[in-house]
Amino acid sequence: NSNYSSGAAGEATSVKSAGINDKTAFPDCAQGQLEKGGLKDEGTHHLVRGGGPNQTAYLISSVVDLEAFSGKMVELCGKSIASKKAPWLMDVGYIATIE
Repeated sequence: NSNYSSGAAGEATSVKSAGINDKTAFPDCAQGQLEKGGLKDEGTHHLVRGGGPNQTAYLISSVVDLEAFSGKMVELCGKSIASKKAPWLMDVGYIATIE
């Protein structure tokens, strides 16, 4: 992946943003701490936001390598999709770290 350079342990060291910054295609945006893991079988990662568990956004992406941003404060944009279990499920199209 040409979007980042790898550190000694294979972790991304210089990723600042990834994906397509297009608010028309990805109108739903949120900020928070990106963590690994979905809810049951929905999502590969989740975004911890203020306001408690019902404010957590569960995430998938075919555009962005979410794992490269795991554990970081991020702003992301995507498109909300229907879910059966997650309070909010989003297909992420753009992500950037918050400095």
